[in-house]
Amino acid sequence: MSVGQVLTAELLAFALVIAWKFVGSDRRC
Repeated sequence: MSVGQVLTAELLAFALVIAWKFVGSDRRC
């Protein structure tokens, strides 16, 4: 894996966690 692929994977994982938390809090409220 190249550095670019690792950065992209980390960015996607980070965005997924933020979106999951946002959707979870939005559904709870």
